[in-house]
Amino acid sequence: TVLLDYDYQVWTGSAGNLAQLLSGIDNVVNTDSSCGHDGMPGLSPGTTGSVNDRNLTAPTTLGTYNIEMGYDLQFNCNDAVANYTNLTKKVIGTLTVVTQPITIYRPNSYNGGSLGDRNSTKAFCASALPSGYTNYQAFINYSAADSIANMPSNYDVPTNLKIQSPNGTIIANNWADLLDGTIIISLRDAGILATSWWSGAASADGTHIDGVTPNCANWTDNSTDGQLGSLLSTASQWMISSVTTCSPQDWTLLCIAYP
Repeated sequence: TVLLDYDYQVWTGSAGNLAQLLSGIDNVVNTDSSCGHDGMPGLSPGTTGSVNDRNLTAPTTLGTYNIEMGYDLQFNCNDAVANYTNLTKKVIGTLTVVTQPITIYRPNSYNGGSLGDRNSTKAFCASALPSGYTNYQAFINYSAADSIANMPSNYDVPTNLKIQSPNGTIIANNWADLLDGTIIISLRDAGILATSWWSGAASADGTHIDGVTPNCANWTDNSTDGQLGSLLSTASQWMISSVTTCSPQDWTLLCIAYP
């Protein structure tokens, strides 16, 4: 919903005429179906007034739409609302419908490679969830089935959105671009990391090979090894830089937040 405020001045060509003012978006009248003005404004200069918090329904499809005003000469507001689509309207502004990008970010706390199951790592991610998001997951591989590559099908992660850092730096143009072996900018230069991160990935496409790809025994055992991704690289090493012991150290978890 969009709330519209406006000031108006309206008059008619005959002192006894009724006039109505209505607002809408791309030929769809305001949702409360009320008129900003409904009455006899008189001859020029007519009458003036202000309208506050007029409810307009924003379209759900991405794009740019016209915010418009309609003027009618009906007997009442209901008749003017019914006739709204037939009016010649004046565009007073535009509304652009966009969606949030996917944001990659670092949680506030972690403990070596013994991070716990998917619910545990998701709880870590909740600690630093960027404002405006309700959907989030740890950006990490648990298995061939529960992999970064499969996050769109497993967790409804959109595939058509840009991927950015919390400061708005674009890392990839969409999900396929993120997992094609390169990223636009390193995670350090994007302002996300100052250290390497636990990926558990077999390759930069975000896949995992069960029983082969080291991931600290599904992120439960600090005595084993885990696959790291690099903070410095924009090539495939950003996800598969080196294998290291899972004992507590300064490597971090990554998370994604998405619409």
